[in-house]
Amino acid sequence: MSEHLGRRAEQYVESLPMGLKSHANCKTKGSILQTYVDCHPVAKSLLPALQEVTGLDARDVLPNAWVQTVHVNLFELMIADALDSDEAFLLAARRSNEKLLSTRTYRAIVFVASPAFLIRTATARWSHFHRGAPLVGRASGNTARLTLGFPSHLHPPLIVREKANVFAVAVEAAGGRLTRLEVTAEPTEGRVDMEWE
Repeated sequence: MSEHLGRRAEQYVESLPMGLKSHANCKTKGSILQTYVDCHPVAKSLLPALQEVTGLDARDVLPNAWVQTVHVNLFELMIADALDSDEAFLLAARRSNEKLLSTRTYRAIVFVASPAFLIRTATARWSHFHRGAPLVGRASGNTARLTLGFPSHLHPPLIVREKANVFAVAVEAAGGRLTRLEVTAEPTEGRVDMEWE
């Protein structure tokens, strides 16, 4: 590996069935990787280590390119290691998501939709940015459950919590005030249960 990988990143690689070669059919849009690079101050300093470990030069990734999800998750965990705190990472990720949803492209969608509508249509939007890890969103009234299926250990618990952040930010941007957010992470599934008013 690399001396640049911290505890979270090392544990992630060790948990994968074939290390960084695992789950090659699981892909994430380059725009998501670029969001991390652009929004996390520490991220740019980690790009050489990411390239050393994965061979991926994130500076050359186009927004519409598909990147291995394992590499994107590793980069996120490298950021968490650099911040030395799960909570600091989740807060930084939340701010990134808030910034992303406030752009003209997303603002038009989020601000005219209800939270329940956003959850019900999350599956279609998710598939525009992720392959190999399907999401199912169900909403009823002011409650919702999102279930993310994935191959063994693709998304560790911290990454599942980060994904929950995305949906929490979307619900809030659509006018909902979260009253409950519960996240369950298992080796092949993540669940997000939420309520809002």
